Amino acid sequence: MKYFAFLVILFHSTLVCNAQTNKALTSDNIKEKKYPKPNELNSFDFISLTEAENILEKPALLKDSTYRLSSGLMRYSLKYVAIYKDSTSKGQLLLFLEQHKDTLNSKDIYSFIKKQQLNNPTLTALNDLGDEGFYFRDSSNYPFIMVRKGTKIYKLQIFYLTDNESLTALLNQARKIVLNH
Repeated sequence: MKYFAFLVILFHSTLVCNAQTNKALTSDNIKEKKYPKPNELNSFDFISLTEAENILEKPALLKDSTYRLSSGLMRYSLKYVAIYKDSTSKGQLLLFLEQHKDTLNSKDIYSFIKKQQLNNPTLTALNDLGDEGFYFRDSSNYPFIMVRKGTKIYKLQIFYLTDNESLTALLNQARKIVLNH
């Protein structure tokens, strides 16, 4: 009998938790905080397959696209993967979009990440993108771009490719994304 009572309580608490979670993600709440709805975000509005292939300099496919909304933060991400005949090589293009509840939060996150790279000799300011931006090459020489525009933070990164043409294409894509969103 104790086991049955435990199952009933567990089932009830699961329903209550799910109801609260679903309430937090209703379209009214998303609209109220001015976050885009999941169906309003399309990968091709940020990086089309053709653009991804141009950046990666290889045929590619969209491997993953995710949307999360929680605690005043909306996160959207895309992952394109290059297609190779040689399975030992890889190429990846990642886009992360974060929309914070206010500009102060986005400024704090941006500043925190930039401070972590201040000793990186490749850190370069991008004064012509958004409110503030920078790019650098990580320890494996892979480029990373971060731009803040109002409450939004855009992060773009290429893995496994170090070609300067890829970096130029990535910077051009970052400009396009920031200007259009």
